[in-house]
Amino acid sequence: MVAYHKHTNERCEMKRLYVSPQCRGMKLGEKLVSDILKHAKDAGFKEMVLDTIVPLQAAIHLYKKWDL
Repeated sequence: MVAYHKHTNERCEMKRLYVSPQCRGMKLGEKLVSDILKHAKDAGFKEMVLDTIVPLQAAIHLYKKWDL
């Protein structure tokens, strides 16, 4: 599951990225990030931001692959 929230006409924020524990390790997080970035770009957004917390190291590692 993943979504984005519009901040401005050019900027949105990635929200609610979640992969259930039994599906982790299947590269589904990468697919979700790739898909949401494409969807946002197709919708006209030029920038996507997000926030997270330090304990979510797997998520941070995933986001860094896209320089988010």
